[in-house]
Amino acid sequence: RVRYIFASFWNRNRTVRALEQAVKNFHTMIEAEKQEHARSALRALSGSRNNSMEVDVPEECADLTGLLQPFVKEDVLVSVFDGAFPCTADQFFNNLINDDSTYTTEYRTARQDKDINLGQWHLADEYDGQVRELKCRSMCHSPMCPPYSAITEWQHAVLSANKTDLVFETVQQVHDVPFGSYFEIHCRWSVKTIDSSSCSVDISAVQNCKWKFVI
Repeated sequence: RVRYIFASFWNRNRTVRALEQAVKNFHTMIEAEKQEHARSALRALSGSRNNSMEVDVPEECADLTGLLQPFVKEDVLVSVFDGAFPCTADQFFNNLINDDSTYTTEYRTARQDKDINLGQWHLADEYDGQVRELKCRSMCHSPMCPPYSAITEWQHAVLSANKTDLVFETVQQVHDVPFGSYFEIHCRWSVKTIDSSSCSVDISAVQNCKWKFVI
């Protein structure tokens, strides 16, 4: 029989405090994961519905509906590009991501993606600006994955009233790869008009893990 003996009350108390802190950290992590899951569900709900449809709100989203929410997780974004484009922010929106633009479909086709289904921009009560949803099947190069995987990308765009500032955000999730539902790719394009023929573009992105305790 093995007996555990504390060398002193100080060691015992320190161990108890460490265990209490570990339990507190665990509950904090679980609560944060619940919030992240709710935001992901809300983003999917807003991206897939349109203004003429009545949609049942999932229980985990109930507390968030009707309130403006951040679309991407800002505290984990890392700048990956900072440069200039030969167009204004308004032209950037119209030429690349407007409903009438074919750029997104052409880009996905050039990547050899399949079954491309791009929704229309529409308003959402939970976010500024407009949202839409892109679904397709994208090539996978990992030996542990199928040749093609289903992908959902939720998109969010806010163009200022004077059309000089554009924020374009995307959240992408891959469905048919191992643990794909545990990760999201968050990206933000910040476009600001400099003059009549140029704009600054700052791109930030990150791979966000939604449930860290699984890893």
